[in-house]
Amino acid sequence: MSAFGCRLLGGKELMILVTSERRRGLGSIDWRKTMSSENPFADNPIWKDTKKEKWKGTRIGKKYHICASHFLPNVPDGHKCKNLHGHNYVIELEMRGEVNPDKGWLVDFEFFDKNFKPLLMELDHSHLNDTIDNPTAENLAQWIMDNHRPKCLFSVIVWETPNCYARVVNGDGFWRTREILE
Repeated sequence: MSAFGCRLLGGKELMILVTSERRRGLGSIDWRKTMSSENPFADNPIWKDTKKEKWKGTRIGKKYHICASHFLPNVPDGHKCKNLHGHNYVIELEMRGEVNPDKGWLVDFEFFDKNFKPLLMELDHSHLNDTIDNPTAENLAQWIMDNHRPKCLFSVIVWETPNCYARVVNGDGFWRTREILE
């Protein structure tokens, strides 16, 4: 058995134990072992020890497409984003929670259109600087997270180009989806 560690944010260290089964040449990684006595992921239900307790939830999402113009006022002179330009944004909204046992779903997908589409349509074919002071992809995702109602989104992803995105996850990790939806 060999071990190696890596430093995580906040000075936490994670030790990964690699074991080898010599007869078959197979190896396995035990991700639950940590060098420190405090597991940095202990409070997040997704990272709990799967042998003890499984998170019995799901995640669902919906994509929306908007077109909008903007410029970035805080970049240096000469930067291409200082000039007025536009993007065909793809916005992904994600909810996480427990499946309603009676209905068999977290929410109906129409819930997204009813509750979030009007907010996103305010941004469609608009000049984002009229709404957000510094409309980077990160700030746009945060604006959507801060302004949506009801508060039940887990994450907002804003794709500025097919290869570049920003993701914002709500501060609590999970909204109390079941309480909001009942």
